[in-house]
Amino acid sequence: MANGLWNKLRFKNLSIKYKLIFMLYIAILPFLLFLSGYLYYTMQKGTTDSLSSAYQEIARQINESISFIQTDVTDISTYVAINENVKKVLSEAGTAEEMSQTWTKDSSMNFFMDIIGTKSYISYIALYTNNGYEPYYITTDTSVLKNDINDIMKTNFYNRADEAKGAAVWQRVDKNDKSIFEINKSSKIMMSRVIIDHMEVKNIGYLILGINAGYLEKICKGSMTTKDEGMIVRMNGETLIETGNLNKEIEGYILSDTLKNTIKGKAKLKSVIYKDYMICFSQINENSSEVYYIIPRSTMIDKLGTVKLVPILIIVGVLSLMLPISFIMSGSIARPLKRLTVSMKKFQLGDFSQQVKVNSTDEIGEVSLCYNDMVQTMKELIDTSYISKIREREAELSALQAQINPHFLYNTLDSIYWKALTDGNDGIAEMVYSLSRIFRLSLNRGQGMTTVEKEVELVTHYLMIQKMRFNEKLEYSIEVDNNLNNYIVPKLILQPFVENSIIHGIEKNGSCGTVAVIIERIGDKLNFIILDSGKGMKEEQVESLLSKADGDVNTKKTPGGYAISNVYERLKLKFKDDFKLSIQSKRNKGTRVVIEIPITEVLSEEV
Repeated sequence: MANGLWNKLRFKNLSIKYKLIFMLYIAILPFLLFLSGYLYYTMQKGTTDSLSSAYQEIARQINESISFIQTDVTDISTYVAINENVKKVLSEAGTAEEMSQTWTKDSSMNFFMDIIGTKSYISYIALYTNNGYEPYYITTDTSVLKNDINDIMKTNFYNRADEAKGAAVWQRVDKNDKSIFEINKSSKIMMSRVIIDHMEVKNIGYLILGINAGYLEKICKGSMTTKDEGMIVRMNGETLIETGNLNKEIEGYILSDTLKNTIKGKAKLKSVIYKDYMICFSQINENSSEVYYIIPRSTMIDKLGTVKLVPILIIVGVLSLMLPISFIMSGSIARPLKRLTVSMKKFQLGDFSQQVKVNSTDEIGEVSLCYNDMVQTMKELIDTSYISKIREREAELSALQAQINPHFLYNTLDSIYWKALTDGNDGIAEMVYSLSRIFRLSLNRGQGMTTVEKEVELVTHYLMIQKMRFNEKLEYSIEVDNNLNNYIVPKLILQPFVENSIIHGIEKNGSCGTVAVIIERIGDKLNFIILDSGKGMKEEQVESLLSKADGDVNTKKTPGGYAISNVYERLKLKFKDDFKLSIQSKRNKGTRVVIEIPITEVLSEEV
């Protein structure tokens, strides 16, 4: 359990790259194992079939070689059995001395000498007569057959030949078997047959042709591929050859009826698997010899060694080939994630300018795009909040100017107001009162938003002071629907434009001028219009008024309020792109300023 937990923890600690490689290998390994198993099974079956075919071919070739010898020997025996001269010799009566001379002088007997001389696989020929005389006997080895036909007739060899009624009978005579031999120093394969006088329907002789078993064993051994293999040759139920590595169990199976029934039941069957052996069978026809080629499974496994190696090499090769491919595939996923992680860490440390390069449109690309949008949005929110606070504080500081205690200023202005009013200086009293209200409305208790009503009041007091200054030279008007009083707006958005109209339009004109302020609702927007009849401005002057203060937030300020560019910045921060600020001006004809913002309504006591 502890090991399993440890393995899980180790896997969790791997980077995404190595996790992908690991999972790729885990995913493909079962397929590779299945494919390798299938290939091994297919190749093993194909190789086994090929080996089986090769072994069957060996068995067939051995059977053809042995069958050729057996056919040749059988043909020789047939020639002797039907030869009239041989039959005549076997049928004639005479003394032993006369028979001996017959064997020596009869031209028919010279045939056997030719056979022994030309057929190297025939080791002896014996021809017995039934009239009690010595047999004809010729041999190439040291074997000595018994002379008395009566002794021969008592043997199983003769009885089987007699039962065959003149047909050839094949039997094995093992070394030291003296059933028909006086001396027998080697194993032999013996073909024997009785010679019948068909006229009198009686046996007149007994022919034996012997083949050295070692000759046939040499043929078998020469065809076997390893010393662990074995071979058995049978004919007519008799085992003629046993050579190679054999054991009692496999011999018993080959001699059993089980194998015979299996082979007979399937005419095309040329090989069978028995325990740890493959047995290949070959028989040219029903009367020919049967060859059983026994191959241990271990021999086949040795030959299948290459087949085992192929699936292993395939697995190793595919896994090796997969390594660079998996690195490339996992890298294509891990690298964008790594870049995203590095960017997030920098963003966490306060670098709000972070953006991740997006090279794809897949899920990772979508995540990167969302991250870029999130960073941009957060940067804008932070800038909006931070800069907005700065602008508000600037407004308060500008309004306070250098005042240490605004309440002291208010009280002082109130005292001046009442003193002037008591002394009958009504004009001074009104100016002092208007100035006091301008200070109060500018500070607005530290809030950045105000109502339309308070913004109008501030502009009104400002124009009243300017009216006292310019007297008949300045005329002004303010038009506003009282239903708009409770709409909230950013504070000090009108005064800078009114101030600009007076200073640049009226004061420098040298003649009388008018300033008009109109506030109206159009749909879901509030429109603030400031008109003046001053001398107007050039196009570059208009652009200068709309440009933002760059770096220093205290630049471009006018006495008593924000610079026009400051108003633009605050509107941009507050409403994003949902506002309009336009300035139209013509030389010597005046200027028209329009501010359009979304409507926001609250109760008057909330501001």
